[in-house]
Amino acid sequence: MSDVYLTQLINISLWEVARWSATAFQFHPTGECPPVLGIAFDDADAGREIFSEWVAMFGNDDQFEEIRVSIIEGDLPGQRPGYTVHISPDPVSIAARATAEGIALDPKIILLGRFNRMHPPTDSPPLLARFKEEVRRHGEYLLAPVTRRSDDQLWTDVEFGIVKSSIQFRDVSDIGQDDLDACVMSAGLIPPGNSAL
Repeated sequence: MSDVYLTQLINISLWEVARWSATAFQFHPTGECPPVLGIAFDDADAGREIFSEWVAMFGNDDQFEEIRVSIIEGDLPGQRPGYTVHISPDPVSIAARATAEGIALDPKIILLGRFNRMHPPTDSPPLLARFKEEVRRHGEYLLAPVTRRSDDQLWTDVEFGIVKSSIQFRDVSDIGQDDLDACVMSAGLIPPGNSAL
């Protein structure tokens, strides 16, 4: 593990090409399987490459939960009602793995993340609420790339998916200045999907 290893979780140039445009929730018709948290990319190949790199680094189960996912609900200045999905390295998990491998990390390393603000219509089904319920019931979910097909339907590339058990469900009122999710507070000022410190 190295500084390069840490910063490559968010390959900025690849994310710029992929263009994270939406977040999708998918559920088994009878609820027998864990839900899917889909990251929808405009460029399918680049999106799959992002996940392919993650699988190479962390495996298909992210055993140490080094990919941190949070969903933050609540109003933001200059934004319509909605929620923000934030993906970043988990500094605690990464430091624990590094220590186990005999590596001391520089605590001043800046870990880049990406976030996407979603504005579901008021008359849409409560997909986020159902996702939260399904995650609590199953204790895990699949994080996977999603692309929009020519017929405008979303396609989930489950073969590039990563099984995760950790996710942070939060409210903007709980986020302080030095919080890992503080970057979402500026979501009204930064174009969707942009890097955040």
